[in-house]
Amino acid sequence: MDELDVSCLKLASKGDLTSFEKYFNKNPDRLHTRNTKRQTVLHLAAEKGHEDILLFSLANGAEIDAEDNKGCTPLHVAIMNRFPTCVNILLKYGCNPHIYNLQELNAIQLACELDFDDVLLVLLKYKSIDVNAWNKDGNTPLHCTASKDSYKCAKILLENGSLLCQTCEIGFYPIHTAALSGSAKTLNVFFEFVSDQGKDLSRALSYVDKDNNVPLHSAVRSGSLEVVRVCLEAGSRIDLKQDDLYNPLHLASAQGNLDMVSLMSELQEESFMKALHQKDILEMTPLHRATLFNHGHIIEFLISKGADLEIGDIYQRTPLLLAASKGSHEAGNLLCRAGANPLAKDVNSRNVLHLAIKGGAVASKMVCSESYGNVHVTIKQLTNEKDAFGCTALHYASQEGRLAALNDLLRSGASINSKNNDRASPFHFAVRYGRYKSCCKLLDSIQGKNILNETDGKGMSAMHIAAENGHVKILDLLITRGAVVSKDNRNNSPLHHAAANGYTKSITLLLNVHCYLMNATNVDGETALHLSAKNGHTTAVCLLLSCKAKILKDRKKMTFYDHILEMKSFEVAQAVIEHQRWEEIMAQPSEIYGQTIVGLVRELPDVCLSLMDRCTTPSKEDPKYKKFSIEYNFKYLQSPEDDSGDFERKPMTILNEMVKYGRVDCLSHPLTINYLSMKWMAYGLPISLTSYFFYIIYMVSLSIFALTNKQIEKNSTSFSYETFHHNHQNYFLSTIIVAYSLINIVRAIVQLIQQRLNHLFEGSVVLELFLHVLTLIFICPFLIDTKFDSFQWEAGIFAIFIAWFNSLLYLQRFESTGIYVVMFLEILFTLLKVLVVFFSLFIAFGLAFYLSMSSQSEAYEQIFPSVLKSLMMMLELDYSTTFHTLFLNNTIDYKSVYVILILYVILMPFLLMNLLIGLAVGDIESIQKNAGLKRLTMQVTSHTAIERMLPKRLLRRFNKETYTVFPNDQGKCSSSIMKQSQPSNNDKFQNIEISADKIDWEMRKQNQRLKSIQSMMESQQEMIRMITQKMEICSEDDFVDEGENFTECMGNDLSNGENQVKRWKSFVEKKVKK
Repeated sequence: MDELDVSCLKLASKGDLTSFEKYFNKNPDRLHTRNTKRQTVLHLAAEKGHEDILLFSLANGAEIDAEDNKGCTPLHVAIMNRFPTCVNILLKYGCNPHIYNLQELNAIQLACELDFDDVLLVLLKYKSIDVNAWNKDGNTPLHCTASKDSYKCAKILLENGSLLCQTCEIGFYPIHTAALSGSAKTLNVFFEFVSDQGKDLSRALSYVDKDNNVPLHSAVRSGSLEVVRVCLEAGSRIDLKQDDLYNPLHLASAQGNLDMVSLMSELQEESFMKALHQKDILEMTPLHRATLFNHGHIIEFLISKGADLEIGDIYQRTPLLLAASKGSHEAGNLLCRAGANPLAKDVNSRNVLHLAIKGGAVASKMVCSESYGNVHVTIKQLTNEKDAFGCTALHYASQEGRLAALNDLLRSGASINSKNNDRASPFHFAVRYGRYKSCCKLLDSIQGKNILNETDGKGMSAMHIAAENGHVKILDLLITRGAVVSKDNRNNSPLHHAAANGYTKSITLLLNVHCYLMNATNVDGETALHLSAKNGHTTAVCLLLSCKAKILKDRKKMTFYDHILEMKSFEVAQAVIEHQRWEEIMAQPSEIYGQTIVGLVRELPDVCLSLMDRCTTPSKEDPKYKKFSIEYNFKYLQSPEDDSGDFERKPMTILNEMVKYGRVDCLSHPLTINYLSMKWMAYGLPISLTSYFFYIIYMVSLSIFALTNKQIEKNSTSFSYETFHHNHQNYFLSTIIVAYSLINIVRAIVQLIQQRLNHLFEGSVVLELFLHVLTLIFICPFLIDTKFDSFQWEAGIFAIFIAWFNSLLYLQRFESTGIYVVMFLEILFTLLKVLVVFFSLFIAFGLAFYLSMSSQSEAYEQIFPSVLKSLMMMLELDYSTTFHTLFLNNTIDYKSVYVILILYVILMPFLLMNLLIGLAVGDIESIQKNAGLKRLTMQVTSHTAIERMLPKRLLRRFNKETYTVFPNDQGKCSSSIMKQSQPSNNDKFQNIEISADKIDWEMRKQNQRLKSIQSMMESQQEMIRMITQKMEICSEDDFVDEGENFTECMGNDLSNGENQVKRWKSFVEKKVKK
């Protein structure tokens, strides 16, 4: 924008039409020039009211609806500056009056908001402006005038057809908007318009919004006395209710607006008296509402007008009871002087004293002071009165810690022995809620000694309650005062309750004084250790174990660790494993699982890993040193012995549980690997080699026998059994084969009897049974002179095939070859699954080729060979022999065979073969990752089968409880499995040592920081106490007992329970001395 453009805009603002025309003639585009506020010449002319500039610019094509940086068009600017003529010009030239600026105001709304009646009259001359149209906020122009009290514009709108009965989008009529906004003049205009129209004004006054508020409700909410006056003078009734059943008097009373309430009484006396006794949704009268917010002047006025003092709300609370419950001192005094009944009770039979004490210290002072005048005689009567729960005022004073009320009640003769429906005394309440000062006052009273050992309905004394809630300070007070340790109705001692809730400081304090409670049992035979374990309190369990708690069984024959496993409490179980008594705990038999470690495998495998880590002990040497060793303790992996010293009949119980529940990490742990390695070297390898040796003899004998007799059959025209019997080699071989088969069949039957049908579902067992049955079918006819036919040879063919295939499965037991066998079998199973899924494709193509080529090719003359041929063609298509010659000679009957062949080539060799190759590669990768686990699983199964057959005495000789490995000395490693696992162990122990040092260092730093913060806070607290004493300040503590400064935390770190006991003992002694 150059200087000439700026000059042009200045001339438009000044209204110099002659000079403006000269600039325009030089460059007509200057009409579209904008200044820094994005204003055009039309904006500037409208702002100053220069009509000639406007007319000239509009006649020469100026943009009439251009917007500046505030979204205002020239029409907006003309309205804001109140130039009706300019507004008229712009509307004549067709400007859009419905454009909204950034304040979401259009032309008519802007005029109404500013109350420019002359501008509004100009706007309403044009039919394009709808006086009842909603704007973006959902309001009509009449709503806008009502909210801004633009009474002149409101009158014009009504005269031009604006509707009073039209709501905005949120359900308010203009009359409600005016009342709520305090627009008294506009509201008066509305009422005058209705009257002038000859309509019933009461109908307009009864309009309701979305909450069923009439205009008077809205007027009261606005707080404008003038608006309320207008509504009342127009005849609005005070007794009309909205959704919450509030009438206007309820609202005015709650606000505490005395002038408004007086005005209602003055102008609508009859309606006022009716509203005075009406109830809202909580069945409260206006007097209740005034009492609720302690508006004394409103209460006095309503009482003077005859408000009912004894009417109750939904909870049967009279205004006096409500004042007491809210701590409204002034309201209570006013109501009492007016004659309110101090003996009234609410729905729970609570009197004014109950509610006053619950309402606060000020309320209790109010009740017990002389301000009641005429009712001071009834105070003693109220003092020991019980509510529906059997509680007296002293119960609530003790519960809430109202010290001033407590003193007043004790002076008034309140009974400290009074019991509620649960037979709990005020002292029990004070103990339960941790009100230390209240407990001291009750114990220091005349009857204080009598309440020290009182019990409630559950047989719980104050010590039980304090221990249950972790109030250490109160527990210390009770012990100091000589409270007797008793048991409740379920024989629970205070220690049981403290342990059940995990309060370690309470446990420490009780054991420091009453150590005999450590192993006490309740009616369920549970000790404190049982309860802390059942409720998952780690620190409490560790503390009790550190204090030498006995590991006993409850009535269900369960130890505390059985409960931990039952609840699956990981943190507690982990902490017990890390405790110094872990070996003693793990040695305990479990009623549920037999062995504790079995429960860990089933329920908490991560904790089982921690147990196995503890059974792995590295030597103190550097992990890189040659003499560095790792000792493995197999005690918890072995089956336990019974009382006679014999092993249980289930061998490898723990490892089989790991296999059964899929505990991969446990099976691959170095302890498990070395345990299996020890067993493999002890008896697994010799037995496996021996078994494989005899199997090779059987397999070779069967093969030689079959080949020899097949050769005899081919070379001789007739086969006789005499020839067979005279052949000593055949006779010898058949004897070996039959003997081996019979032995294995008997062994399989015995295993089936021992393990029922579970053994039958093992693939290798079924295969061997089938093999030996086929072998006997093949061999027996030679021995018993039965006719030799083709069926026997077919059995022999399958027997020899299965025998050599089964020899491959034998190699799974050996580490160097087992991995390859596993990979082969996995891929084989995948292939079989795929072939079963896609078998329909083979049938489809086999039938198609049979129907189309049965007369041209011998391979497709029958259905089964056609299907078999389609399967073989995946490997070798044989196109030239089968199809090409026929294509060249044009001897194919059905041309559809071309389509079938193309589909076959696409689907079978390409798609299906690639799918099989991809699956095979994917399986190999997954098998390589899990090969170790599969090998371990097979080893477990193999060792289990072997141990079932071995004599117990021999098995006991093979088992070792400990096993030491030197990972850096290759000559001392007895197995390649161990050699492979040890390097990772070195790194593991090194990392554990480094991380443990870092954690220990960080914990020490944090401990030092916490100690410094604690000492600083104690010094500051002491300083504040001294300041308050010097200044004779009466603190809130003198009136309100806030309870203990802390409720004992259940998450304290107890690294050493015994030291913790000593530290706490010294702390208690210091407190007692103070």
